[in-house]
Amino acid sequence: MILGLIVVAGVGSSHAALHPVGSDLYAEIPDAGAAIAAYSNAPLVRMVDSEGARNLGSLIKDLGFDIESVLGSLLPIADPNRADDRWWPWSAAQKISFSATGLEASPMDEAAISAWMICDFKSAEAAGQAEVALAAMGGTEAKPGIAIKIAGVEVPVNTIGSPLGVIAGTAWTARMDTRLVAGIGAAKPEEFAALCGATDGGLHAAWSATETSKLLAAPSGVTVLEILANMDDAPSFLSDTGALGSAALFLAPFLSSRGRWRIELQGDRFVTNAVHEPRGAGAQLFSTFGAVPVPTKASGFLPPDAVGTWVTSVDAARAESAVGALFASVLGDAPIAEAGAGEPRMADGLGVAMATSLLPFQSLMQPTPRIVLALELTDAKKFEAGLDAWIARAKAANPMLAVERKPYRKVPTIVIGAGKDEAESANGGGGSPFGGVSIVPTRVAIAVLTDRVLFTSAPSVVRNEIKRLQDASTATPHVATQAVARPADAVEVSTMDWAAFLSKVYDGARGVLPMLAQGRSEPIDLDKLPAAEQLFAPFRPSSSWARRDGTRWVVHSESSFGPETPLALAALGFLGMRASRQPPVNGTGVESVPGAPPAADADSTPPSSVPATDAPDPRALTLGALREVRTAVAIYRSQFGRVPPTTADLLQKTDAFPEGFLKSGQVPKDGWGRDLVYAAPADGASYAMRSLGADGIDQDGAGDDVRLP
Repeated sequence: MILGLIVVAGVGSSHAALHPVGSDLYAEIPDAGAAIAAYSNAPLVRMVDSEGARNLGSLIKDLGFDIESVLGSLLPIADPNRADDRWWPWSAAQKISFSATGLEASPMDEAAISAWMICDFKSAEAAGQAEVALAAMGGTEAKPGIAIKIAGVEVPVNTIGSPLGVIAGTAWTARMDTRLVAGIGAAKPEEFAALCGATDGGLHAAWSATETSKLLAAPSGVTVLEILANMDDAPSFLSDTGALGSAALFLAPFLSSRGRWRIELQGDRFVTNAVHEPRGAGAQLFSTFGAVPVPTKASGFLPPDAVGTWVTSVDAARAESAVGALFASVLGDAPIAEAGAGEPRMADGLGVAMATSLLPFQSLMQPTPRIVLALELTDAKKFEAGLDAWIARAKAANPMLAVERKPYRKVPTIVIGAGKDEAESANGGGGSPFGGVSIVPTRVAIAVLTDRVLFTSAPSVVRNEIKRLQDASTATPHVATQAVARPADAVEVSTMDWAAFLSKVYDGARGVLPMLAQGRSEPIDLDKLPAAEQLFAPFRPSSSWARRDGTRWVVHSESSFGPETPLALAALGFLGMRASRQPPVNGTGVESVPGAPPAADADSTPPSSVPATDAPDPRALTLGALREVRTAVAIYRSQFGRVPPTTADLLQKTDAFPEGFLKSGQVPKDGWGRDLVYAAPADGASYAMRSLGADGIDQDGAGDDVRLP
């Protein structure tokens, strides 16, 4: 009987027929065992398994960031006897599929969202423990519910807490020998039972109609994921997020498309092939770009040191809205009115070539991405007239918008934003060096050259690009973009050198680790950390191209990252959202109830019996002053490569720190009102610092002199 149930339920074939017809998204891992085996050669796995990564992980744990515990909360150990297999029982999975319906509702209706997951395992034991793991992820134990009949066999259904509780609050599971089925939200067990009665129901027809062998070249590696999208518009949670939503549609176009994606692992490269037709918000977005094959001159607009590139053609008439979306963080939420009849437009002076570049990461103090958007210029006067009209409309929409016109090297340059300088976004206008860090542009700069117009994410970026172009004797092509093999009719080409980008981020993090380690009994030995080139050695540049086939896009990409990377980021985000919805816990470990008095500690002294003291502890104040200066010295060294000669140098204002390096804006004194003793040798390699203590007598660090441990 069990064998008949398995056959009817379709074990071994595609799961498409077991998922509801009309699902917005369907994803399937056709051979989980083969995918897991192939993943041993994936760059991210090789990096994580390296000695350097283990050393780095140990240090991060010492600093209080226990990544392993985070992973454990996401994937609890289902079997203590298999504690050495972190991925059990999912490591025993053979085929996994997932579908979601109701994503297009606007506003999103939680009651209408349903999600289905079907997993086939190597053994009934693994399927059973996966059911336990799902219940643990939902924060509850499985509770018996109804039973459904499949092929005459009653299959018990258990109710569990939803692992996707942020989106949908209810879930259930049903297990048939080696198969586990889970439904979330509006998904009903009876629907699954009905789908098991036919082998050509559910999504079978839609899956067969988009069979990849009819659209794409035969796979030559291990297929790790296939996606079927049937969405006529983007989910409301993306439609309402402006530029962020647009970026998400570029990275995950299946969220507003109809089509099929296949991701396979070929050696150490993830290769994605897709054919899809953008719909709704996706169609509107993609219609702005790629109407014609990539113009030859677009590649010439790329800075040679760019770590990320994208070249394509642009519909000049849509350029204004594209620029507005790209820099929405600066221009504000208010929509900018379209140009009226007869009013000058930027499009009047633009061509079709477009290139976007991501420059190398600068520092953790200035984390805003350094972006250069270059558009072909055909008539500077007409473009500037249209730009002036566009700026006037932008100011009408956002009266607080500041516009500064100041030529740089005789090139007309305009800065738009609300702050004094982009450095203020890195320092929050003063205060703690990390207190106001922002990764979104707060000021953009525009430069009108002879053959192109530049839109950049910061004034310093446009100045550097003008200087580069004027000082270069010959144009230097961007090597990675030129090396991408693509068809002659490709309408867009992109590259990303992840190793170069991540190496800069990593080196910046190494520079501030001493600050994070303040208060440790032992200093951090940076020499024990792996070098960036060693840590990121497995990663090679990613590339992609796309061409048009009528209204459809045919896409090919190669990357060192597979689908696990965005899924892991989404999982961490989900954990954060789930944690934010938990009741607050007070110091006694008891959940706090709004309006209730704080729980009493049986061993605590009543507040009335505690002697009041208003006088600050001079030693504590001194230690705070020493720590503030130590932090500022560490930041100064990260900027200049040496420690400051005197503490007064920490008041120096720079582009990155317009208020200086000290959060108080002045050199702090010790708890007794005296200057700190600070000495640095001429080579700036080290320094010594202390307070003279209560007696004010310099004892070279001995006696009652106060020093940091």
